[in-house]
Amino acid sequence: MFRDKFNHFLFNVRASYANEARRIVSQLRQGGFSRVAVIYQDDPFGKALLAELKQAATLENLAFVAEVKVDPKQPDFAAAGVATERAQPQAVILGTAGSTFTNSIKAVLQTSVKPSFYGFSVVSLDAVNRDLKEQSRGIILAQIMPSLRNMTIPVVAEYHKLLQAKSPGAVPSATQFEGFVHAKLLVGALRRAGPNLTTEGFIRAMEGGGDVAFGRFVAKYSPQSHNGSSYVELAIIDNAGQLRY
Repeated sequence: MFRDKFNHFLFNVRASYANEARRIVSQLRQGGFSRVAVIYQDDPFGKALLAELKQAATLENLAFVAEVKVDPKQPDFAAAGVATERAQPQAVILGTAGSTFTNSIKAVLQTSVKPSFYGFSVVSLDAVNRDLKEQSRGIILAQIMPSLRNMTIPVVAEYHKLLQAKSPGAVPSATQFEGFVHAKLLVGALRRAGPNLTTEGFIRAMEGGGDVAFGRFVAKYSPQSHNGSSYVELAIIDNAGQLRY
């Protein structure tokens, strides 16, 4: 909702859920999937994701074969699984997070259908691996930051170098890396704003930064747009439980 109306004082960094929805639906369309179902949690968050998915599907001329809602407070996952099975989908997009995501997948896998599963970047890889174990393999999640495995990207290499220098032996974290990118954008604008910092001076520095690129991740700002990045990749969980993209 923060992107719907321009706010002079607000700067987004990561891609929007609308960007993620378009990337997921486009990938399915290009892959020849025609029977796609959506499972979403029946709350404002889930309904917002469903709305973005339906808009993306309209752009791709794709009609969902089922839209199955799950009450996150009183979930009936078995019923959601049966409703999904009736639609016989080739793929299921989940507009959910947390245990609702993993429990919905468990329920579908207990039926006769074995579709591909797609989720948004809000889904925690650690939680998916913990809850689903070997069943997590092959799940596809949208990602809004470059892969931590890609050391050819300077900002990824810089993050790894600083992490090991400050905390030897620490395990790299995607969440921490996203915060690192945010901090670099902030510090860059502070430097451009100069020593006599004011609110308007900082805003002009952010807007005047143009395209700030970290590999294929590019944050774009101007006086007309504070939307930041539209970068979205789709990553698959491999046999080691890691995201590969």
